[in-house]
Amino acid sequence: MSSSRITGGILHVPASTPSPSFQRFDELEKKSGGGIDEGEEEKREDECDDGTNMIIRENDLVIAHVGFGDQKAMRVRASGNKTNAKRAEGMLHTSYGSFSHKRDITDKSIRFGEKAFCSSAKGSSSSGGQKPFVWCLAPTCELWTNVLAHRTQILYAYDISLICAWLDLKPGKVVLESGTGSASLTHSLVRAVANGRGGDSCSNSSSDSVSKGHVFTFEFNQSRADAAREEI
Repeated sequence: MSSSRITGGILHVPASTPSPSFQRFDELEKKSGGGIDEGEEEKREDECDDGTNMIIRENDLVIAHVGFGDQKAMRVRASGNKTNAKRAEGMLHTSYGSFSHKRDITDKSIRFGEKAFCSSAKGSSSSGGQKPFVWCLAPTCELWTNVLAHRTQILYAYDISLICAWLDLKPGKVVLESGTGSASLTHSLVRAVANGRGGDSCSNSSSDSVSKGHVFTFEFNQSRADAAREEI
């Protein structure tokens, strides 16, 4: 979700990196030298409306909403490697069927926020012949809290929102967190102090003069610190 580096047990997250919603467009701007023609502009509008309707591609992080209280995080692996079990074609296994990352998501150009239907399942008569499906959602801090690995006890959205409000967090602020744990709170702290794309939108100053938000979080357990670094 943001770049990070770790020294010892301290995870430092500069919160000024563009969000994944705008990552591809920023890469496109760099490749084109900053100029974008009308065709690319239309493509950006088609794929990057606040990051919620981008087409899901290889290696994207997707939150699959199976049903009430049943959500799963998956990293899309459509181009599998038959000789490497760890890089085999991705499958999402649910109680309703197994969804292929390639056949059911990337080959059908599923976008974030859309349904992905299970091609290997037969439609049930009770649902009018409709095949099982999952909602493919773009990751947010709230959704990540629901699906993250519980390495420790975690805080949930209700407590996190109260903490961020009472700390009066806003873009450009610096936060020191003692105890990363499962990093449930850390993700929301990063989002709260992030400058966003092109600096703080609430400031009249130029992006160069806007202070960059940072989150410093300490975790004494090395394995938990390493896991948090990989996730953020």
